[in-house]
Amino acid sequence: MESYDKAGYKVIRIGQSTYIPDGGIDIIAISERPLEGDLRFAIQCKTGLNKVDAGIIRSFNTSVENLRANKGIIIAKGGFTSQSIREIEEYKYRIEPMDYIKLSNELRSTIIKE
Repeated sequence: MESYDKAGYKVIRIGQSTYIPDGGIDIIAISERPLEGDLRFAIQCKTGLNKVDAGIIRSFNTSVENLRANKGIIIAKGGFTSQSIREIEEYKYRIEPMDYIKLSNELRSTIIKE
């Protein structure tokens, strides 16, 4: 999540590289801004080709709430089921879905411009 680093966020990688339960969260990005208050993003990366289902969205939302994050971002390589899209609509200001391929292309074009 180099783009968060460049934007001034403190990036903490948790998840598979640690021995503590992570609640599905892979990365936490924190911005400590005195005038605006802290911003905290919880990020989950799903690299498998299976679509993310509604149960994963519900579980991730609980983890985002427990972390007291402002927003949860779930990046999926395999996409999202129709049920998970409906579930995301229930949490539309808290959970943001991102397509892995689209995000990768956007990041590449940003890096090339720099």
